[in-house]
Amino acid sequence: MWTQVSPSKLESSDSDYVENKHPPGMTGVGGCWMWQFYTDKAANYLISFVNKRPWEDSAIQRVEIEVVVKDQ
Repeated sequence: MWTQVSPSKLESSDSDYVENKHPPGMTGVGGCWMWQFYTDKAANYLISFVNKRPWEDSAIQRVEIEVVVKDQ
């Protein structure tokens, strides 16, 4: 399960897991996490996520993503 771990000045407004299309009744289907963030300030932001099982202490994977927000 992917979880945001670093504080960010971007505000998290929503997250959702979206399953891949699959036949009814099929289990173990993959998918992806979708996050929505918002801000009112143009800047570069760094967001960190870890992928770990809820019952374990250590992460399987860590990802850092730089988000560039520009004035419109």
